[in-house]
Amino acid sequence: MATGALNQKSLLIEQGTVWAGDDAGSAVDLGSVENVIFTAEQSRFQRDSDNRGTILTQNRLNGIANFDWLEGGDMDNIDELFKGLVTLSSTAGTPTTVTTEALGTGWTVGQPIKLANKNGDNSEVTSIVIDAAGTPLTLNTDYAVYVGDGVNGSLGYTYITPITAQAGILDADYSYTPNAKKTITGGSLKTSTPRYIKIVGPSADDATKKRTIVCLSATPDNDLVLPFLDIERAQDIGVISMVMRNDKGSLWTIDDEINPT
Repeated sequence: MATGALNQKSLLIEQGTVWAGDDAGSAVDLGSVENVIFTAEQSRFQRDSDNRGTILTQNRLNGIANFDWLEGGDMDNIDELFKGLVTLSSTAGTPTTVTTEALGTGWTVGQPIKLANKNGDNSEVTSIVIDAAGTPLTLNTDYAVYVGDGVNGSLGYTYITPITAQAGILDADYSYTPNAKKTITGGSLKTSTPRYIKIVGPSADDATKKRTIVCLSATPDNDLVLPFLDIERAQDIGVISMVMRNDKGSLWTIDDEINPT
């Protein structure tokens, strides 16, 4: 029987976060998940001949990411996970005008401020006017504008980046067009688009140390099941149990800062 203290840093990993996308640059956080498990499943291939016995033996460890997804109502992320198997489309709603949205008193140069509303197609909102103490500021002189891409800011939201110092009360006018609805369409003969999957979990006793697992090319190996809340069990949140299987021949990696020695 083994004796001695357990190495807690190598054993305890808290609350894995799962990311998915076309690649590392476009991957988005899938939100609330639980029961995150990575499995390297071993498969064996053996080719036998009639007259010379076994002529070829191959073993492979194929990466599989399992997790229960608690935010299955997010249509954009359903599209991220099941891309190629479903088609996501949007119907534009009614254009809406926002006046004097409060941005605070004074701002910090270089510190972006997110506007509260977004276009349904994730484009920049229009007719932006930023006032400081009632006086309009000048685009690209007093402030700049960009749209978040999911990595640099929340996807599709417009950000105001201060260029000149301001101390007065700040507000924004702009127009945006939300989605009236989103539609997922499936059922036709399609091929799943390989997904980049990343799992990140910090050490329980040192959050700066992380274990990062990446599957470079994975596809879902489960049905798309959309749970509805049961009013008899109001505290029971439905989940989608996801199985993302790394495509054969594609690499997976485990990058470990938790116990590097």
